[in-house]
Amino acid sequence: MPHARTKMQKLVAAKCFYLLDPNGLTDIELSKMLQIDRVSAYRYRNELHATRVSEGRYTLMPSQEDIDLALAVLQRATLGAKS
Repeated sequence: MPHARTKMQKLVAAKCFYLLDPNGLTDIELSKMLQIDRVSAYRYRNELHATRVSEGRYTLMPSQEDIDLALAVLQRATLGAKS
């Protein structure tokens, strides 16, 4: 991933990474995925209000908006597959 991304783009990517891993991520894992330092990963985790799932591992519970978006994407994919 390019370094020239904005903070908002990195936060969106962090949110996706957290949502995709229900077992949780460490700050070190997130920092490697986003190519940022560990302190920034810690700040993003706090800003996203990630929930601790085990010692040093955090994830996000999907919001209703996240669920609605996922369902819309699946519905669209299903319609596209039928064509």
